[in-house]
Amino acid sequence: MPFFIIAQPMSIYFYIITIYYIYVRIIINYIFNNLILLIYNKILKGGVFLKKLVFAISVFLICAVSSTCFAIQSSSSVAPEPIQALDSLSNQIETLPSSAFKNPKTSDTQKQALLKQIKDTYSLVQKANFKSAVNKLNKDIKKKITVLIVPSKQPKLIEGMNTCVVSIKNASKTIITTEYGKIAGVDAGFGSWKWTGIPYAKPPVGELRWKAPVNPEAWQGVRLSTEDFTRCTQPVANKQWLPQNKLMGSEDCLYLNIFRPKTFKEKLPVYFWIHGGGNVMGGADDYDLSNFANITNMVVVVIQYRLGPFGWFYNTALNPDGTAEDKSGNYANLDMIQALKWVKNNIDSFGGDHNNVTIAGESAGGFQVMNLMISPLAKGLFHKAISQSAAGSNAPVQSASALSASAVEKLLVMDGTCKDLDQAATYSKTMTNTQIEKYLRSKSAEDIAKSVMNESGGITSITSIADGLVLSGPLSKAFESGNYNHVPVIIGCNSDEMKPFFPFTFGSASTTTGHKWADIYNVLGLEQPSMSLDDVMPANSTDIQLFDTVTNYSSSYWKSALDGYTRLLKKHQDDVYSYWFKWGSENSAPSPFNYLFGAGHSFDMDFFFGPNSKSLAGSAYIDANKNGREALQNAMSSYLKSFSLSGNPNTNNSSLPIWKKWSNSDNTSKSIILTADYNKAKISMSNTEYSREEIELEVNKLPSPAKEMTYALMWYLYQW
Repeated sequence: MPFFIIAQPMSIYFYIITIYYIYVRIIINYIFNNLILLIYNKILKGGVFLKKLVFAISVFLICAVSSTCFAIQSSSSVAPEPIQALDSLSNQIETLPSSAFKNPKTSDTQKQALLKQIKDTYSLVQKANFKSAVNKLNKDIKKKITVLIVPSKQPKLIEGMNTCVVSIKNASKTIITTEYGKIAGVDAGFGSWKWTGIPYAKPPVGELRWKAPVNPEAWQGVRLSTEDFTRCTQPVANKQWLPQNKLMGSEDCLYLNIFRPKTFKEKLPVYFWIHGGGNVMGGADDYDLSNFANITNMVVVVIQYRLGPFGWFYNTALNPDGTAEDKSGNYANLDMIQALKWVKNNIDSFGGDHNNVTIAGESAGGFQVMNLMISPLAKGLFHKAISQSAAGSNAPVQSASALSASAVEKLLVMDGTCKDLDQAATYSKTMTNTQIEKYLRSKSAEDIAKSVMNESGGITSITSIADGLVLSGPLSKAFESGNYNHVPVIIGCNSDEMKPFFPFTFGSASTTTGHKWADIYNVLGLEQPSMSLDDVMPANSTDIQLFDTVTNYSSSYWKSALDGYTRLLKKHQDDVYSYWFKWGSENSAPSPFNYLFGAGHSFDMDFFFGPNSKSLAGSAYIDANKNGREALQNAMSSYLKSFSLSGNPNTNNSSLPIWKKWSNSDNTSKSIILTADYNKAKISMSNTEYSREEIELEVNKLPSPAKEMTYALMWYLYQW
């Protein structure tokens, strides 16, 4: 059903107001035009200078009025969801001192009277009686504020009350009907609406842990968008991705967010985003894609999926009476498929087109995009794919089984059943499958997560599983056979993928100058005290040579793995595109960022989506390179928009360089290079293709410790 039809009456008011402002703008422009021309004609005898002066003033006034009307038409108050707004107002009143009341002696009674009115408003909002809630705020609560509160304290409270009104009105005009119930949206700013915290499956807790996702339960009334849902259980990490040896999140985490432009257009392309994080970290709250949805004119869906040992856990003791999907161990992949099914059945109500869905992801998310391409269970649920900096592998069942067995052994030591891992290995072999399943299900989420954590509090050993049902096998075999979901695809990576991982991986090791490799963060200003590059890695030192060798080979190896997948896909389909992102290195970013991080892992996302305050790349954004990076960002988002619309990044992009398809022929176009200097975008095609085998041969010739360190960075792409 069209978005504008299912919206509540407020959306009709919004439509009428929009038309009203457009007509007002036309009428005002007409009046000013004719008024200025009349004056102009009256003073024709005043000379050339006077005529030019009047003409200039007329242009200025017309532009000023036009821009003012446009601002009225385009701008909107950005308010939180209603409950959050009411909570904020309630907290304001709770903290008022007695002196804020006109009659301080009865301030407690008056405060409770105000809070009672807000509580009644809560009830009206929760019942979706939005009109009555707005009336209560505008009349009853506003009246009490003006009667009870001293004048100096009223403006702040009135402002909070008005925020509640705007928030409730936004909810009233963004109600969408899904197959499970109605949900109200929020003004996301940037010309977009958003709906957050939408359940696409039942919480996978209790008996649903380690089972395929099931449909969510229907709800009555109107569900309000909320940010009050947690990430899936995962380690806490800092901005440099370093684990902090503690956990966050919940098993109840299967929710998605939706963003769409504030238009009445239907059948918009759908962009389905799968976050990265090594299969163990990340969440929907990392991605405010409201501006991205608006500038690309797409409906954007951001999902959460089970992570770590909750998302991938293969143990034959689990689910003896379950379905084949329950036994697969690939619960996270099944979550993604479940979310795609939800999109197919519901996204049209948000103005999207369920027949034009692009799946996209970065890092581990990019790898899972390719896994969806080889999953027979995902067939027909998407129509294009974008894989950014994909990293990962599909473990054989035997390896996945061994990992879950080691988790059981560690749990036995953690709870004191066994004194060490050797005893636990022996003891676990005496347990029946029934006992193992009962034992695993009895453990808390925290214990399960800790059973696969390393000493630093990180989880680095979780991969998807080549179970033969959800995932047919390793990616290379599926792509080589041609037995996969054929859709137009973009695959790409960054030129310095591994540079940010160098201090992450070798941070505690010493340099020849007595520094730690983690001091690279201090050089970049990410940690204190401040240090210089020459302090940590003096020019022409062996440390410089080691850093260059390890990061260059490991980053090239990343590209070689993706080039290999791209070559295999091209054997079976024509519409295959590749990119090589290079902004941050060479002449695009300031020193020492351009050397130490360059075009590092994940840095391309700021250019496809727009800047993100959580990005490591942000420290390289300076005024001097603003023109160049913004030009590159505009080009990259335009390519992405066109590809999502048509499967061809060149559609409607005649002003941009042609992005040629990947060719398997020698010395022909392979990848488009995406970079910029300080002033403009620099986009061109490259004939470069890397080979895994050739890089491995070169790495094997390296002296120690360069060889070992390079393989340590390559391990995630090297296994299986």
